Amino acid sequence: MKKNKSVNIRLIESAYRDKFKSLFTCAYLINGNERAAESVIMKVILSNPVPDDKNNDEIYSLIKDMAMKSSSAEYSALFAFSGDMSSIKSPLSEWIMTLDEKKARVLTLKYALGLSVKEICLITGENSEKVKAVLDKGRVRANSEGKGQKLAVHHLKAACREVAESACFPPDFNAILRSVERIIEDKNASSDHAFSVKPILSYLVTGVLMAVIAAIVWMTVVLIDYFREPVQAVRPAFPIFSQSPEITEE
Repeated sequence: MKKNKSVNIRLIESAYRDKFKSLFTCAYLINGNERAAESVIMKVILSNPVPDDKNNDEIYSLIKDMAMKSSSAEYSALFAFSGDMSSIKSPLSEWIMTLDEKKARVLTLKYALGLSVKEICLITGENSEKVKAVLDKGRVRANSEGKGQKLAVHHLKAACREVAESACFPPDFNAILRSVERIIEDKNASSDHAFSVKPILSYLVTGVLMAVIAAIVWMTVVLIDYFREPVQAVRPAFPIFSQSPEITEE
């Protein structure tokens, strides 16, 4: 069993190590809290420990859904780009970081993560008009970079991905992996314990039921005997027809 567990952990590590930073960043940008983002990552790993390499979109969808559920107004109010922004190099990315954090977050949520206006409104607490105004401003700025209108959105997406990659410092993946391993081991131990206890409980329940049935049968027999009246021969009080009188002559 130990061997199987170690194999599982190695498979999990192989499946998630390369994409861990981007998954964590995705969760952090949505719910705005590092601890909550860490919890989201662990839940996704435990629910889908060895995802299909050909379907990364499914993992990112899980991250987005769980992060949306754990987002709150409190987290949004405390959100900050807490990573190393010194690595940002493109002029458009630098311009994004001159905006206030809420507007910069709106742009990254849209163009780095592909969220809808409605989802961005739920995350940030802004109304749709303000969100759309920020997105329009970003497209206008991208057009002014001289890339042409067709390439403006593509250029904006690349800039927002660069901002997103520097948005936060993800936790140590090895620490996440150890936590996942402990959870799996605890679940396996609980499952083994339940499996070993189940036959004993089954025997106990069966024995109790048999004892109850035997008691019911015994009580039934006793009650029947108690209420049954003995069958006796009844003699008539006036035996008129029990014997013929003798006829005498006077």
